[in-house]
Amino acid sequence: MRMNSTTKANILVVDDDPQILKLIQAVLEEGGYTVFTADDGVEAIELLELQKSIDVVITDIMMPRKEGVGLIRSIRRNDKKMKIIAMTSLTDSEAVLNTAMAFGADATFKKPFDPRDLINKVDSLIS
Repeated sequence: MRMNSTTKANILVVDDDPQILKLIQAVLEEGGYTVFTADDGVEAIELLELQKSIDVVITDIMMPRKEGVGLIRSIRRNDKKMKIIAMTSLTDSEAVLNTAMAFGADATFKKPFDPRDLINKVDSLIS
């Protein structure tokens, strides 16, 4: 990933749906962010260990191998300051997202989402 003078922050997006990953990556890059992606929580943890410059993690809740709440718990064990946004498309999304908040997420959103809302949420966390 190349950094340029207009880059606001480095964001890791974690989702097992390749279309969602591409959509969020495009929205965030258009908003001036550098974006890294991972397919699940295991890959995300590996990337976080290699890439120390990540400022925000946006994670889906339901994923194979290591789901979102497990990822949030793992991040919080090592990094209390990392900004984390949890997202889900589950029907019972409110309960799931409340659980994510209880385990350390800083913000949440439901899929599908308005791209402007995502950018606003990320901007508010890093400002």
